[in-house]
Amino acid sequence: EVTDEDAVELAVDHAAELLGGLPDALVTAAGVYDVKASLDVSLADFLRVLTINTAGSFLFARALVGRIRRARPASTGCSIVFLSSLAAQRGDGAEPAVAYSASKGAVEAMTRQLAVEWADLDVRVNAVSPGVIQTPMLRLMDDPAVGERYLRESVPLARLGTAAEVADTCFFLLDDASGYITGAVVPVDGGVT
Repeated sequence: EVTDEDAVELAVDHAAELLGGLPDALVTAAGVYDVKASLDVSLADFLRVLTINTAGSFLFARALVGRIRRARPASTGCSIVFLSSLAAQRGDGAEPAVAYSASKGAVEAMTRQLAVEWADLDVRVNAVSPGVIQTPMLRLMDDPAVGERYLRESVPLARLGTAAEVADTCFFLLDDASGYITGAVVPVDGGVT
């Protein structure tokens, strides 16, 4: 469970054991998507989404970077990539998800803050912000006619993105090729934003 502090700490320790040292890359991708009109969202539902989507990412990043700080100067830092969403940038009346949108907006703010705080530890923190991506979470194509119209009218590239395109962007942000990028939120949305 990504919201269980003890489990997260154990997971980071286990990863370090398996790798023979601290990880130099972390992608946090756990997330839940709750579509419901905001007036029908309970506080418990709202907090559950925020806790998984935002606090879960924070707990993993904090656990890893805490170990990096303690291992200085032997540790050479790391690159962290959080997953945000187009929902952090714009509302959607047809598919309301207030808790999800709030959680991803918080992820973007957290990205910028941690990038500044952890730069002196040689830790880069960025986020990837997918748009409509062909995954099991996608509800847009439940009605193919509505989905096709949305793609045609709202997505300049006029197609769904792929999970591979999101993963490739994450890999770039983890790689030394992006070594001077930190605090960025990179859209992978076909030009929507």
